[in-house]
Amino acid sequence: MLFKRSLIAALVVLGCGAATLGPANALPSKVLGAAAPTDSVDFSLHLPLQNEAELDELVVNQSLPQSPLYHHWLTPAQFRARYGPSPASVSAALAALHAAGIQAAQTSTQVISAHGPAAAVEALFSTKLSRVVDATTGQGHISALSPYTLPAVLARIGAIPLRLREGIKLRSMAHKFAPGQLPLNRYGPEGSALGGYWADDLKQAYTFPSYKTTNGSGVAVAIVDGGDFSDTDLKLYLQNEGVGPLKVDLAPAPVTHHILLPGASVFSPLSGDSFEADLDAQQVALTAPGASLTSVIAADDSDGSFFDAFVQIVEGNKLDIVSWSYGECELAYTAAYNNGVDQTGILTAQNDVFKQGNAQGITFVNSSGDNGAYSCPEAGYFLNPPTTPPTLYKTVLGTDVDWPNMILVGGGDLRTTYVAGSLQSKYVLEQGIVAPLPVDDPYLTGNLVQLNFAATGGISTIFKKPSYQKLVDTGSTQRTAPDVGGHIGSYVINSAVAGSYDQEVFGGALTGVLGTSASAPDFAALLALKASALHSRLGLELPELYSLGAKNEAFYFHDNNAGNDGYYAYSTSHHGYNYIYGLGSPRGANIIAPNLPFAGNPQTSTNP
Repeated sequence: MLFKRSLIAALVVLGCGAATLGPANALPSKVLGAAAPTDSVDFSLHLPLQNEAELDELVVNQSLPQSPLYHHWLTPAQFRARYGPSPASVSAALAALHAAGIQAAQTSTQVISAHGPAAAVEALFSTKLSRVVDATTGQGHISALSPYTLPAVLARIGAIPLRLREGIKLRSMAHKFAPGQLPLNRYGPEGSALGGYWADDLKQAYTFPSYKTTNGSGVAVAIVDGGDFSDTDLKLYLQNEGVGPLKVDLAPAPVTHHILLPGASVFSPLSGDSFEADLDAQQVALTAPGASLTSVIAADDSDGSFFDAFVQIVEGNKLDIVSWSYGECELAYTAAYNNGVDQTGILTAQNDVFKQGNAQGITFVNSSGDNGAYSCPEAGYFLNPPTTPPTLYKTVLGTDVDWPNMILVGGGDLRTTYVAGSLQSKYVLEQGIVAPLPVDDPYLTGNLVQLNFAATGGISTIFKKPSYQKLVDTGSTQRTAPDVGGHIGSYVINSAVAGSYDQEVFGGALTGVLGTSASAPDFAALLALKASALHSRLGLELPELYSLGAKNEAFYFHDNNAGNDGYYAYSTSHHGYNYIYGLGSPRGANIIAPNLPFAGNPQTSTNP
């Protein structure tokens, strides 16, 4: 199928001057004042799991073909009976809440939902609550802006409060880029180094399996975002590559669904979250057009709202693979960043939900982050009041949150072949490239920091090394990231064009996008192709990926990618795991099964 130049000419965004790059950050909340004693407060408690060592062993064995437990999934009821919080812990938590004048009920396997007057909540947690308005959504809520203390009974059972305190919002990893010209990777020799990729270009480059072999049919993929995607934008993106309802189309478009959780926002062309959702939907849908696609939209970008979304996915147990592209530097949850209050329990609570999903067969995929090795501003950037002129703070070595029960995807800049008159996108090489971003206030604290653009990777400060990472040399006794890599593009400050980028249709206009927000849904879609080929859910999947890497890494991954992320640097002579690509970028069909036919040129019957 020939390139539909008239469509692209109508859609392309023409840039002028310097390239523009920026994350889709949420605005800070506005504090209206102290909560009234009778103000209604909603929060939840996460209770710890039972038999966790056994559970960790289970989810690994469910993911290894040589295990008798391979792909033997639990139902939510079976999980709750064996691994859910103990009945004694649930009873103790409910009794403590009821005694404090707070209504509460267990609403899912791991969560107690609570509701009560502000005065009762303040007394229970020895804190002060404030009325807060989310500047992005305009929604009001009650939140603890000062430290709180758990009552003895809740501390003793290991309860973790959620949606009680006002935290830093998670960031999406999609960066808009105005290319300033038509995409070149298919249409000119400079395109192999300077150009925009469609998802089917990446399918050929990373030797994903032929559409005729597996297309994702029978698999339900979810994307989780703080905003919804546009079906109109998705249709435009897919039809350009021959996926849609027309007789001349090479493949039918996926069936789509939208689940808006309470308080969630519909698609908006002004929303960074919708920009992220459009990217996720388009990458998944073109890579695995036979899969169904469900958008799960959280109320906002807070960790509590995303937690609620994942709980609903896990308890509903209808979705097989979940792609998410949001993160936060791990240090932001440590006591040093929270006036002495350790908030890292929130991250372990989130991981427990992912762990339950894994045991039920659900696979979670996330971007590793976009700010290289120095992904965290120093604590003063968050804690100190703004000055005039604004203070410029440093960055420190650290990763985004490295949940062990979620696949984390990094990557770098891809180069492909150019053949005149052909849409060929065969792999040539790739490398991690680090570039300084303009001085900015990414979390809108009133202070300044300079971050880099590169895939984030390195050593977790919170999570210990999981058993599957012991199969390869990760260079640490802690959890490290990423697990795998892909194409995220490259950025050159003050340049009129990016080194490379992905295509996205947003608000009816073609634009470019950079970031691990692109590589994460690509890998999630590859797993959808695998699940479809195997007629089975995949669960954690990381034990099998690492066992493949340990067995013959070069057969399953491009494992010698050079790169630099501002601290860690690798040459092409370095084989094996690294902190930019993890095990490497995928040799997609080989990961599913040896000897599968590869996807051919884009816009052909093997690669629509």
